[in-house]
Amino acid sequence: MLLQLDSDLYDLLKGQSEKRGMTPVDYAYAVLTGTILGAEITTRMAGMSADQTTDWDPAILSGSVMKVFRKFDESELPAPVLTQGPAENELEIFSPKVFGLIMGNSQDGLNLYTEKAQEILKSLAEKGPYRRIAPIAAPEAFDDILKCFPNFSAVAEKIKNIARIARLTGNQFQKIRPILLAGPPGIGKTAFLKRLASVLQVPISFLDCSVMTAGSALTGLSFTWKSGMVGPIMRQVCLGAVANPVFVLDELDKTGKMRDYANIYDVLHGVLEPLTSESLVDEALGADYPFDASRVTWIATCNNLEEIPESLLSRFLVFEIEGPSERDMANSVVPSIMQGILSESSLESYLAPLSCDVLEKLTKLSPREVRKSLEIAVENSVRRRIEKDPDNKEAIALLPEDLVLPEKRNTRSLMGFTLDIAK
Repeated sequence: MLLQLDSDLYDLLKGQSEKRGMTPVDYAYAVLTGTILGAEITTRMAGMSADQTTDWDPAILSGSVMKVFRKFDESELPAPVLTQGPAENELEIFSPKVFGLIMGNSQDGLNLYTEKAQEILKSLAEKGPYRRIAPIAAPEAFDDILKCFPNFSAVAEKIKNIARIARLTGNQFQKIRPILLAGPPGIGKTAFLKRLASVLQVPISFLDCSVMTAGSALTGLSFTWKSGMVGPIMRQVCLGAVANPVFVLDELDKTGKMRDYANIYDVLHGVLEPLTSESLVDEALGADYPFDASRVTWIATCNNLEEIPESLLSRFLVFEIEGPSERDMANSVVPSIMQGILSESSLESYLAPLSCDVLEKLTKLSPREVRKSLEIAVENSVRRRIEKDPDNKEAIALLPEDLVLPEKRNTRSLMGFTLDIAK
């Protein structure tokens, strides 16, 4: 018990001195003799006679406190005992020293942190220093995504090649380098990424870059602020299930448009750089608790490549995505979208395959417009059937008049770069 008390006192003095840029000894003399002893003297003097107070010397208590402090050297403090290292499918996200700090500071009664910070430290202590790395899927798992998203074939093939390398080498924990998908709105970028994450079997988080105003949107805000909280990277990697989740930086070209506090590009440079991401710091807990976020898969989207700084662009493998051709729309995209809508509404056995007349109208739209039109068309066809003959169990056929097509707008060329016309 005495050893634990001595160790806790050492941690208290050392941590507080570092925050104030003082040596531990100077801080101990200044604060302990000023605050702690002041409170102790006041307490002890209560009820004492004048003769008793003159006989009591506060230096005695000061000397005992400093003796406790000098008793310990940092090398003598016990490190956390870990029975084994990370398994083959795990990543050590906290070094032994950092995890030892987490274990020590997660204890009740220290009063060194805010309540929110204490809860995070407790959660980290319970989860341990290792996180599972989700293995990459088998190469054939990407066949369906290649079929449903033909205009993203180059991206899907790139990741499928990584899966092929994993099969050849036996190393299933291959890393996917940062990827940037550039192309006009509505061509299916979001739908493709959601399907990709389901194939990879990892959590996916979409971060809207157009509303980011500071680096805290990625790496948290100090708990010294009322609105302090950990950022999404620490939340997914350290408090989540796997060390390699997917983060989507949506509309990266709009990053910084509303910037008020800090240049968020500085934070992005750090999280995308392999070396710095191995010791990433979340501002909520501070520099004492770096963690390894090097296994995160980063995928960004944009409409305008010219709006992205070259220093950031160079960190990505860039794919310029065209809209799918009418042939691809008819053979793959429209049927895939239709199947998704029917599945979501449990209508697979109620609607007949799309007719040629309906398919012809839909192939001239973007994937986003197709989904909107088909959702309305399905609702219109079901309403027509229920109103006319609710007991009829035959498959419902979508009619051209069920479609509500988008109004034609003045076409504008894509700013920043020009896409070739889809073949």
